[in-house]
Amino acid sequence: MQNLKNLISGAEPAPEEKEENPKYKIDKKSAELEFEKFCSDWDIDTDIDDLDSEDKENFKNLKKRILRKIMSGNLVYIEADETFSYTLIKPIDKAPDSKTIIIYRTKGQANMVMDNYKDRETIHKVYAKLAAMVKMPPAFIAKMDEVDLKILQGIQTLFFFS
Repeated sequence: MQNLKNLISGAEPAPEEKEENPKYKIDKKSAELEFEKFCSDWDIDTDIDDLDSEDKENFKNLKKRILRKIMSGNLVYIEADETFSYTLIKPIDKAPDSKTIIIYRTKGQANMVMDNYKDRETIHKVYAKLAAMVKMPPAFIAKMDEVDLKILQGIQTLFFFS
């Protein structure tokens, strides 16, 4: 019954509920440690005390979204490479290499790809930046389902809080 209440309220399951809920493969505490390690390695500031209330809420919601994907096993931080392996919820096609992508920390040159587009082409610029994160062409990003796209966008957005 507690799992149903969590589902309805949107609350995260307690770590002891993980065994009862096959949706989660990793307990919340372990996922939080993985998230903190990722943020530390990527130099993302997780101290939200100085943020205004709206940004605090946005950061918390973003963190919750990423934690759920870590807990489900779809998003795995690879500490040795400082990358994420993300198994798509909605694979793009039937090709085996389209089910899992690697998310890399970008370098400054990734921002330069946005210069290839006109000022009016905002979505093109965003997709170009996201494509640089996964080392794929922007057309790949354009084919992604929104459920997967928002994870990439979420990781990218964390940099705005730093």
